[in-house]
This record gives sequence, C-alpha cells and structure tokens, in this order.
Amino acid sequence: MLLDQLQTMQLQEETFYKSSDYLSELSTSASPYRSHSSEQVTHADRSSMITWSYQIVDCCRISRSIALSATSLFDRFMSKQSLRAGLAMHSKYDFQLIFITCLIIALKARAGMVVESDFVSATMCQGLYQQDEIVSMEMKILKVLGWRVNGPNIHEFIHLYLELLPDDVKSSKTIAMLTDLATAMAEQATLDYPMALRAPSTIAMACILSSMHHAVARVASTREDCIASYDDSCQYQ
Repeated sequence: MLLDQLQTMQLQEETFYKSSDYLSELSTSASPYRSHSSEQVTHADRSSMITWSYQIVDCCRISRSIALSATSLFDRFMSKQSLRAGLAMHSKYDFQLIFITCLIIALKARAGMVVESDFVSATMCQGLYQQDEIVSMEMKILKVLGWRVNGPNIHEFIHLYLELLPDDVKSSKTIAMLTDLATAMAEQATLDYPMALRAPSTIAMACILSSMHHAVARVASTREDCIASYDDSCQYQ
C-alpha cells in the first residue's frame, strides 16, 4: 500500500507537478516582457518570499508543509509560458503578488483555512495589494495550473519514506528525531533555488540520509561525553 502511494506521488511529481529552471532561462534569453525600467528577479527574491511564508505559517501554528506546497505552486506557475509569469520575471511587485496568492491557495486547499481577501490585503500585505488584485491573481494561477493544487511536497515524501523503515529501528523516538532533522533540512533546501529544482522525492531522500548521519554523530558525541564524564568522576574519586 505504501509503495503504491509512493509510486503515485513520484508519477505526479514527474508529470503535472513538475517545474522548470525558470530563473536560469530568464538570464539566458531575451525576454519580450523586459522594459528599460524593469528589475529582474533573482534567487534571493524567491528565498525571501519563502522565508516570509515560513513566518506566516508559524504564526498560524500550522505545518511548514503548507509553505512548501505554496512554493511548489509558485515554481510551477512561474515555469509556465504565461503572460503574467513572464511579466513577473521583471517586476518584484508582481513576483511577490504571485507568491502571496500561492500561499493563500495552499492555505485553502491544503490547510482547509478560510482566507478572506480583505484580511490578506490589509493584514498580510499591509495594504500593498488590493483585494481585486489578489482575487484576480488567484483565478489566473488556478487556471494556468489546471486547478492542480494538491501535488506531493518534500515533507510528505519524508514521512512516507520513514514509514518504510524496518520495525526494529522504527521506535517513536527514532522517527521523531529523524523527522525533525529531515524536515528542517528540507525547509532549508527549499530556500536554495538550484537545490529546489530537484524532484521532491530526491530532496526528501537526501534529507533523510543526511539526518541519519547527523543522528548517528549526535549519539556518538553523547556517548563520548558520557565516557568523559565517567572518567572525570573516577579520577575525582
């Protein structure tokens, strides 16, 4: 059952929920949307918006998995050959509006929250964007993405992979420790644009392997500290 679910999720990430290297394509081609007054967006702009989304979901006390889903929506939309995505490549105003709207969609679709456009405009955006801009952008994004907003994210792959561990190593403490380490690494990896271009399942596996390495190192360090403490106590006696 778990393997079937994993196979389905991997198929999804390779087809409908796949994104491309839109920022590199921007720097290597002459864009028809560029103007003399335009400002080209960068990796740092994307990273800043993701960091902001982490802060928002933390304030709402919901999983950062929602922010990862929002980032996936954003990257997929920006990868599409659409007029608004093209314009956003040279406008931080539009770039930010698209990301904010993707977070709203993720909050609605993945967290089941009711998010009113007036609250978003006045509170989340501090009046920078009007309600009609947000509502209009939401419809544009949904149409461009074909209303596909429930694709797998890195956190979900991490949880599924850990479920596949043998029972003899799957204690509650072990799973909790590996989950905390791996999900934190996944959130950090998502901030890194070149890293985030890889499939979520690939990033998830790398985070788990790295978390296992850190967990073993942590246990070894604790053991050495205990031995050193024991030696000190023996010398004192």
